[in-house]
Amino acid sequence: MYIPICRQTALSFSLCFLLPIAFAFAPIPPKTGNSMRVAKKFTGWKCERIRKNLHVRPIHLQAATDDQNDILLYNPITSEPLIRVVKSGDEVTGAEKVRDSFQNIYIAGDYGWGDGFHPSTRLCVEFLSTVLSQDSNKIMLDYGTGSGILGISACKFGCKSVIGIDIDDEAIEDAQQNVVRNRLSEQMKLFHTREVIQDVDGIVFRDEPWMDSLQFDIVVANILVGPLMKLAPVLSLAVKEETGKLCLSGVRNVQIPALEAEYAKFGVQFESVRTGYHENWRVGAEGEGEWAQITATRRKLSPFEKRKLIDEFNDRAVG
Repeated sequence: MYIPICRQTALSFSLCFLLPIAFAFAPIPPKTGNSMRVAKKFTGWKCERIRKNLHVRPIHLQAATDDQNDILLYNPITSEPLIRVVKSGDEVTGAEKVRDSFQNIYIAGDYGWGDGFHPSTRLCVEFLSTVLSQDSNKIMLDYGTGSGILGISACKFGCKSVIGIDIDDEAIEDAQQNVVRNRLSEQMKLFHTREVIQDVDGIVFRDEPWMDSLQFDIVVANILVGPLMKLAPVLSLAVKEETGKLCLSGVRNVQIPALEAEYAKFGVQFESVRTGYHENWRVGAEGEGEWAQITATRRKLSPFEKRKLIDEFNDRAVG
């Protein structure tokens, strides 16, 4: 077992110690109440169980497939195309290269949530498009990168640099192949959770302990509520104080209050929630119903709060 090390005054703990527990106990979204509403048009709906001053904006996400079975994603506000997800093989064919005039993303295989068709993925892509259109000179953390689609999308939108992290070796391998397919090897780097440690000032790469802790302008995590709850300290402290943006998705509306309470412990303040549904999803299937994407920021922590976090990290590591 990895024994935590001290970096300056911050007691670090290994992500590989925490994450297997988080992913192993990720719950299946419930099929009751607002969490599994049948897809329908929204008219001023909002979830009353979410605190009243948290803005909730239901949107009708658009996704379609063209005659080549590419997945097309559109901006839900302007209806302008954002990206086209091209299901490619090991090599990008000549026919695929012809479509480079569009903002193409080349993804191999069938990833389910990682091919751009799932509502939570589309919500995150639209978030990235909006944030990066304002300023693309940013560094981003794509936590639970899977196929790499969100990190690759960010690069296509002009993001300066992306780090993708995942707990699954096969996911890292597949994401790396997709990064190469999209010619983004210099812009997007991938790491396994065991290669990273965490302290109160961000994340540190285990093989490069001389580096300062990294914090990010954008942190995105599109995973289920179980891992998001467990990863609250990791994701929260990876976001730059005051200026950074945290994007959480893969959750249902009824799960948001519990998430908000957990992330508030680390100075995170939820700003807005956007919800969407898959209009063509089969009723009763796992991905059916509404999904939410949360946008948040992190306030500056006081010295007392940082010392308290160090003690908490110590307790978790020892436990």
